[in-house]
Amino acid sequence: MDLAHEDWGGAFVDVAVIDTGVDATNLDLLGRVEEYAVYDYETPVPVDSYDSYGHGTHVCGTIAADAGYARKGIYGVAPEADLHMYDVFTMGGYVDTAVIRAVDLGAEVISMSIGFGISDIYGNWVSSNVIIDVPSLYPELHAALLYAYYNDVLSVASAGNERDTLELDSTLVTYELPSIGCPAASSWVVAVGAIDPHKEPAFFSSSGLPGSSDIGRDMVEVAAPGVGLQLSGAWYRGYTPDDIDYIHAHYPTYIFSTFPTYPTGYSSYYGARNAPPGYAWMMGTSMACPHVSGLAAKLWQGSAEATRGYLRSIAQDIWESGYDVATGLGLPVVPSSWVDVPWWWRIKPV
Repeated sequence: MDLAHEDWGGAFVDVAVIDTGVDATNLDLLGRVEEYAVYDYETPVPVDSYDSYGHGTHVCGTIAADAGYARKGIYGVAPEADLHMYDVFTMGGYVDTAVIRAVDLGAEVISMSIGFGISDIYGNWVSSNVIIDVPSLYPELHAALLYAYYNDVLSVASAGNERDTLELDSTLVTYELPSIGCPAASSWVVAVGAIDPHKEPAFFSSSGLPGSSDIGRDMVEVAAPGVGLQLSGAWYRGYTPDDIDYIHAHYPTYIFSTFPTYPTGYSSYYGARNAPPGYAWMMGTSMACPHVSGLAAKLWQGSAEATRGYLRSIAQDIWESGYDVATGLGLPVVPSSWVDVPWWWRIKPV
């Protein structure tokens, strides 16, 4: 995403993040979090911001970190955007009610680095929307995403991390079938796959259905950085011990972003132990999704439909020729001619 991590972009745009919470005291996020609520099932509870895991803080940093007052930290994609964090993990909140709150409070973009699924009778986790019709299991979420769509809010979600665990395991019913999960599988949502620095799909990045530029349900739309260095061809063959050795030999090889300064559920995670305080290295389509959410805020075109169309128009084909099941239309790249101006001056793409 050339030019994506400069110190501008996202002004007057509100991004709602539905995740694990956020450490709003992190210096790179101190001025960016406008609202925080933890969901107790359907009820939002306004309390001091907190992140029990670190995942949500990492996502927020990718979207809108502003390097702090001394400008010694890191920049996210849209460092002038305002963040609304809805924690649906700490107390078992409902995502659909968080989506509705985001819409009602004026968010332009909703970022969801989350996924839904079920466990089969053997205890295997199945998130593939091609195997199980997730919207039929979560009709309230489906209705909430539709509510966002018809109220001009752009929803973005991670495609899923099940390529190696579901699609390549010949003992499972999911073998060789797309593992894209919900909410990314919804046609009302921009589904984001993960790529490495060489613009190959990450070994874990879930695939969607094949198709064309006419993106629909169960299809990956675009891709963004979600992993560091990996051996070429890892997406095709799956993860091997050689890949593990390669990644560790080239560490750090994940996505770098903000992280809580206090102990969390991920504090012992390899990427957190080997990063400066307040930061961590993480990987997943969870890390790819906020790159696109932030880019949507940075390049906001005045409406959700126009912004989605613009992101598609600037996506560069990076892997298999044309649309492909892992990277979709490709990597959205900020045009070199782009000049940041107030969103109400921007001309919608034809």
